[in-house]
Amino acid sequence: MSALPAPEAVPTPSSGRAPARPVRRRMAPDERREDIVQTARGVFARQGLSQTGVRDIAAAAGVSVGTVTYHFTGIAEILAEVITLETSEVYAGDVVATSRQAENGRAQLESYADLLLSGTRRMREHWWLWFDFWTLSAREPRYARWRAEHYKQWRDEVASAFRRGAEDGSLPRAALPGTDVAAAVSSFIALVDGLVVQAYLPLGTITPKRAREILREHVAAAAGG
Repeated sequence: MSALPAPEAVPTPSSGRAPARPVRRRMAPDERREDIVQTARGVFARQGLSQTGVRDIAAAAGVSVGTVTYHFTGIAEILAEVITLETSEVYAGDVVATSRQAENGRAQLESYADLLLSGTRRMREHWWLWFDFWTLSAREPRYARWRAEHYKQWRDEVASAFRRGAEDGSLPRAALPGTDVAAAVSSFIALVDGLVVQAYLPLGTITPKRAREILREHVAAAAGG
């Protein structure tokens, strides 16, 4: 196995094809579908949506093209399932669950910054997958609706951190009369998205480390200190 890149370097996704795996044991339909999604995640992360076809995923999973098309209507649906998996494992299972354990509202927002903008390969691949899904959802209404629902949940999550900070005193500015918490939430999320683009796209203008610093500075300003 090749060594991982330096922690704060953001490499370009590989354009090489995934090696074919041997034909695998028989599985129940649900198990096979899950296995295809897990395999597709790695293929998309390496090659990107534009360079990946059903044949690539079938070869990597060690199944026939017909098996893949039995479970999925096409490459777009497979990517959508991969993003659903990412949301469950990375967003809900790691970022949100960990950040909710922070000592106060401000620390919760800072935890979002540290986890969402980390320099790990796992998070880099997470955002590479999301770049492809953003493109897909810009053209496909049903995926746009899914994306919109995810962002609604994300806004609710960030809003809960701001409200928590207002109540526990760690975000005193959020507790001031007339403070527009919805606007604060929108600013935070917009900044996250912008920093992700600058830090994780190939030839990005900033490092993940600098992106974390910028988001933490924003949280400090939101706290009033």
